[in-house]
Amino acid sequence: MTAAANNPRRTPKQERGQDRVDALLNAAAALLAEGGIETLTTNAVAARAETHIGSLYHFFPNKEAILQALSARYLEDLRALWDTLFTADAMISAPTHVLIDTLIERFAEFELHHHGFNALFYGSGAPDAVQAVSAQIGGELIARIAGALALRYPDLSAACLTSAATLMLGAVKTILPNALPGMGAEAESLRYELKRMLRAYLDVLSDHAG
Repeated sequence: MTAAANNPRRTPKQERGQDRVDALLNAAAALLAEGGIETLTTNAVAARAETHIGSLYHFFPNKEAILQALSARYLEDLRALWDTLFTADAMISAPTHVLIDTLIERFAEFELHHHGFNALFYGSGAPDAVQAVSAQIGGELIARIAGALALRYPDLSAACLTSAATLMLGAVKTILPNALPGMGAEAESLRYELKRMLRAYLDVLSDHAG
């Protein structure tokens, strides 16, 4: 099936239509969080949103179009978060422990409140178009982290900064989904160890930069 066939049928022009689209995407996100991509169907989304299936098809031709729209919403929200986190002042002047603690807690909060994000981007079975958005998110985040680290460690090479950003993102993607607030004492301990590991890594970068 082509990408065009997966695009939303209509872009809502009225507030009522946008509210309906938001309800459908919120329902899809909740279903993803509960059962993953494999269990998501248009009928299930319509039922969860308390919307007639014909209304769903008015905006989305199929399951893939819903996932693409939800992916685009996640990407937009992530970009807004990045803009508040990776500021020049924070990267240059914030103590390492404050910087890392803030980054991890804000990303944890994002994952916690964006239901379905982990299932969509860390799970299996995502359509090609969704995987492309996931790869775009990873690439953009690596570039953002590398650029932020360049402000803090201007003497490091671009290759070193990119490698550092890739390693840091890999650690966060691997550990954070299992260490979110509210998951219990073990998760809290795991998130603490993630912060400690990243702080130690930044100290190593600082030594190399010096």
